[in-house]
Amino acid sequence: MFSGLEKKKSQILQHNKILLGGQTINLRARQMVYILARFIDKDNPYDIIKINAKEFLDFVNSNSKEKWTDVYGLTNDIFKHLNDNPILLREPKKRDFVKINWLGRLGVTRGFIQARFSPDIIEFFLYKEKHPYTNLLWDLRPYKSGHTARIIELFQKYHRKNSGDTEVSFEYNLDDLKFFFGVHEKYPRFYDFEKRVLQSTKKELEKNDIIPYWFDYEKIKRGRTVIGINFNVYVRSDILLKVVPELAASSSVPSLFDFEKKHKLTAGQKSILNRLQNLGIPENQSKAIVISLTEPQAIGCSLLIEYGVNKNLALKIITEYCSFGEVIGYEHLYVKHSLELTETARLKRIQEQKTTGSKKKRITPDHKKGGLPKLVFEKKQHFPSFMEKLSSIRQQEYREKRKSSKPPKTGGMQSIGDVLSNYSLKNKKD
Repeated sequence: MFSGLEKKKSQILQHNKILLGGQTINLRARQMVYILARFIDKDNPYDIIKINAKEFLDFVNSNSKEKWTDVYGLTNDIFKHLNDNPILLREPKKRDFVKINWLGRLGVTRGFIQARFSPDIIEFFLYKEKHPYTNLLWDLRPYKSGHTARIIELFQKYHRKNSGDTEVSFEYNLDDLKFFFGVHEKYPRFYDFEKRVLQSTKKELEKNDIIPYWFDYEKIKRGRTVIGINFNVYVRSDILLKVVPELAASSSVPSLFDFEKKHKLTAGQKSILNRLQNLGIPENQSKAIVISLTEPQAIGCSLLIEYGVNKNLALKIITEYCSFGEVIGYEHLYVKHSLELTETARLKRIQEQKTTGSKKKRITPDHKKGGLPKLVFEKKQHFPSFMEKLSSIRQQEYREKRKSSKPPKTGGMQSIGDVLSNYSLKNKKD
């Protein structure tokens, strides 16, 4: 095809100063802008961009939440929308501002979409020395809202993609954040801003496995007034991202499909796979977890997910906080031990509040208990007590090994069936 949409690079650069300006464009307009930006000729940036209209529609509709149909009506509506919603640049705490239009032209001629960016926007997308830029994902097809696409841009400004960081935190002034989303005049009340922007984007990112980020946030208050937001942004596990066809294609990491050609699942791995799928994890993701982790790690991961831990967080806990030193090979037992103590303490706090009526101790309801393990494992709260039990576990393994003429399937550990069948946390109603 003339334009070669699928062959174009998957990322573009955006100038941070313009990126942080107030931007109110809707998702469809942003999708159009990002696709056009991939076709800017660096040698002749002011040339007219041409994209085959049919190929454009096929490409966008291949992974879009909402299908595009009438390209003539779409380009007309988008051009008007972009002109009605320029980027607003403003110095902090000042009234001075500058408005920047996105496109100088947009339309359809002889089966091709024709477009040209304004000079300021060309500088927005083209690298210049001594200017800070953010490397952004271009593909907005899986998104549901423009706010979600926008908040990803903010996260990628603070997350250095090649740093290896799996978590990043930063604070953002509330007025600046509303300006960033272009809703500073639309949602004067924080309640409305939180519901329509923060909560809606948080919910979408938690459910969309293609998007590489999900997040939590805390309100920063002065008295009773919210003045800022503290973001905790988590990068999705490579184990899950590498099974996304679009992302795997541009990754040097061996994909799930490459692995399956060389290896067959063991009986233990098949049992864990069934367990994960019964917990609602899609088959391709379940396989990725099983083949990327050792059996003790995969069992521990399934126990965390069963407890209510987000699957990406469960993978982070297992790989970063549960696989070290003498715990290696016993991750499943360490997780089981820590979760049992965590759950016992949680239920005790709930019972004490019921009995005494005191609200001094913060309690965690059942539907939010999945957030407890992160701090527990990060701080190694139950590691000392587990190490006290580990010697007796090894002694028991030694005795069983001497009795049996056949070596245990899991290298001297409890079988997966034993661990999973014995693991039952008491779920008491508040």
